[in-house]
Amino acid sequence: MQVWGEILQMTEELSLMYKSRAEALANHTVNRVNTLIAERKAIKKNYSEERSTLDSKRSQLGDSVSRLQQDYEKALDSYKNAQAKHEDLNNKSETRRLLTITCNMYGMCS
Repeated sequence: MQVWGEILQMTEELSLMYKSRAEALANHTVNRVNTLIAERKAIKKNYSEERSTLDSKRSQLGDSVSRLQQDYEKALDSYKNAQAKHEDLNNKSETRRLLTITCNMYGMCS
């Protein structure tokens, strides 16, 4: 009977040891999962903040580009108008010059 008592005692000790190790392993696993969840939430929050900042900057840049494009188109129109006026003045000046030369050649100018 004493042998059975020792076997039962050793079995009880082994079961308690396995139980404590299983609980430690479970606690470790739960703690690790909780840590991973917290890290994931922090990363998700950081991503959301960065995404919001980048979207805001992209919007500002888009507005700036649109404004600069409008300014460029206005400047281009002004340039084309100025160029047309310049060519018109050159043509009138050339016509006057030719008229003056012709008048002088034929003595028709007063």
